[in-house]
Amino acid sequence: MRKAPRLTVPGGLLAFASLFVLGPSMLQAQQEEEAPAPAASDERFLLFVQVHIEVVEAREEFNQAIAVVHDDPGKEELRSEMDQRLAEIYETHGMSEEEYQLFTLEVSLDQERREEFERLLEEMGGA
Repeated sequence: MRKAPRLTVPGGLLAFASLFVLGPSMLQAQQEEEAPAPAASDERFLLFVQVHIEVVEAREEFNQAIAVVHDDPGKEELRSEMDQRLAEIYETHGMSEEEYQLFTLEVSLDQERREEFERLLEEMGGA
């Protein structure tokens, strides 16, 4: 008897998909458990917007640089430099990549937070 082929989902794809299913509830649970004082939260969010502006600028520079490199070792070197640059941006501002990603998720899921983000981004000249 022949077995039907099994479909498998790569772990990374499954983890990514779980963000959409579990993300909002996990984010809400974390906010309820670790609700910082509003002023601290506002200060961290403002810092996130500043970091976001620098990250976008770094990514734009990276995309321009990698567009003219056609060999794999050269592209890999640029990717490594980009990873270092992002790490420096996070470290300079005292924000981890994980915290940055959580704010990014929050902005993508919460309409009010997104509107606040867009307003701050425009005020800071990053729009």
